[in-house]
Amino acid sequence: MDNQEKDFKNDYEVEIDTELTVDNKLSIQEQIYELEIRMQELDVQIEQYEDSLYNSNEEEISSEKLIELTEEYKRLRKEKRLLSKQLRGKWDQIPVWLFLYGIFQIIFSSFVVLVKVSMEFTTWFLGVIEKSTEFWVTFSFLMIPIISVIITTLILIIFKNKARKKFLAVVLAIQFLETVIALLIMLT
Repeated sequence: MDNQEKDFKNDYEVEIDTELTVDNKLSIQEQIYELEIRMQELDVQIEQYEDSLYNSNEEEISSEKLIELTEEYKRLRKEKRLLSKQLRGKWDQIPVWLFLYGIFQIIFSSFVVLVKVSMEFTTWFLGVIEKSTEFWVTFSFLMIPIISVIITTLILIIFKNKARKKFLAVVLAIQFLETVIALLIMLT
């Protein structure tokens, strides 16, 4: 590599760096695209160095330059990850299974479904324990709704992500409200 090529590459590197850090007029997607291009260029340079070292045992560039290139690559990858996080919306942070769980719990906690499930469970439970006192009937009738709310509460406690916690808190509030209404109707 002659001096002209090195100067051109150094000028180009400085140009890209200043474009990425100073020019905030670029959209996030354009900034990510620019980072990816620069990362590909760095990857090619690192591979060329490794190939030349492996094939001819001669260093085309110094090991300090290689370290510098790999550090720059890592820095760009970190910047790309941070920009990608900014690009994601709040709804992108909530997994599909959590949506499905929320829908399931809201439907399950509705009066029509909860009464049928509680009745079936009570019939099965009383057949298993072979006691039909008023306590066991009430206990078995209330067990499913209470366990359902407890499970959702435990999942809410486990989550650390604020967006997921907020979503599940809304689901829990709706579920709790539906369960209380259903229980009041069932017990009257």
